[in-house]
Amino acid sequence: MSNPNPKTENLKSFQRASDRELGRVVGTRYPLDVAEALGKVGNHQDYIRAAVEEKLKADKLLPSGDDAA
Repeated sequence: MSNPNPKTENLKSFQRASDRELGRVVGTRYPLDVAEALGKVGNHQDYIRAAVEEKLKADKLLPSGDDAA
């Protein structure tokens, strides 16, 4: 059952992560040293998103901007 009197004063407005539509959430666990390093990155979600996209393009699993459609 949901809370009939939710506290809304701590809610933040939703901000889009980028100008692109985001898909489903993919959860990932990292070794402790990697998780600690990611904790030092300001916006680790954008950082991880960009790193994964770069790797997928390098592995030719995602078209790069240089590819002709």
